[in-house]
Amino acid sequence: MLELSEESWVGANLEIVQRALDVFLDTGEWPAPSALRRHFAQLGRDADIERIMRERPSRPGELRMLHEQSFTLHIRHLRYVPSASRLLAVCIAATRRAVEVYAGDAPEPKVSSTDELLVEAAEGDQRLLVRSGTLLQSEHPGPLSGGGYGPDHWEYWVNEHTILQFRDVTSADDFVARQDAIVAADPNVQTVQRSRALDSVLVQPLVFVIMPFQPAWSRTVYEMIKRAVAALSVTPEPLVQRSDEITTPGRITDQIVSGIQLARVVVADITGLNANVMWELGYAHALGKPTVILNQQIGESPFDLVDHRQVGYAEHPTSDDESRIIEFLRSALDSRA
Repeated sequence: MLELSEESWVGANLEIVQRALDVFLDTGEWPAPSALRRHFAQLGRDADIERIMRERPSRPGELRMLHEQSFTLHIRHLRYVPSASRLLAVCIAATRRAVEVYAGDAPEPKVSSTDELLVEAAEGDQRLLVRSGTLLQSEHPGPLSGGGYGPDHWEYWVNEHTILQFRDVTSADDFVARQDAIVAADPNVQTVQRSRALDSVLVQPLVFVIMPFQPAWSRTVYEMIKRAVAALSVTPEPLVQRSDEITTPGRITDQIVSGIQLARVVVADITGLNANVMWELGYAHALGKPTVILNQQIGESPFDLVDHRQVGYAEHPTSDDESRIIEFLRSALDSRA
């Protein structure tokens, strides 16, 4: 079957796409396929939502869930929906502001829904301000990284890995073109077909890293983990990835769940007992995934992790710290050989 272009797919399903957008604007959540199907049934019409979702064009390298939980749309789709123009204008303003903040001298490069530039772009519409943050957070690759949000506000870190690629973006078409360029240049992006089995095997074994992104030490430790994996000298060389580097569209939560499901090994840095990291670690344990737990403060471990072997390391890791991580990773990979 010839794949539709994004514009053709939206045009052929505009009424359904519009309904999904309306629900997102009203609630902040994309509708479940069952909710869309029922909505159109109440109008006396049949709508094969699952087929329409399967026909949605994919970006090269995109991993998609076998059964997607929501009818999620992204900027690459919404640019063809006339009623989305104001929402997209706020997203572009937020992207431009993120570039400015990153290039400035702010000690912590963040963007907030209270920023005057964004408020002006949204013409004071609080709903558009809040939804723009939700939409940008689902864009991968995108200009924003982790942060915090509530029902009427958000504040996110600038994604230092991608932000400079979004310089001088003025439109949704520009935004999508920059995403495509990032994906094309990213050596970690693979075109992978998922089988119907949940434990589909990637061409490279996946080492999925869960850790907080905000602390100053995060990037240094993540680079150490990547060096440690490379030092194993196994073939094929494992792909190391954490969620802020996923360069394909989709809900962040779904992508994290999928990453853990697909991982050969999970590396979890629980320093600071970040709530998201602890939930993700629990999910990895429930799946029985071989897991390497890192912690700068082993003495502060919660009682249900005290009896789990952890790799302690200094905030400024030493070569000995890195050597211990290499050995734990080797053991974890061997356990699933």
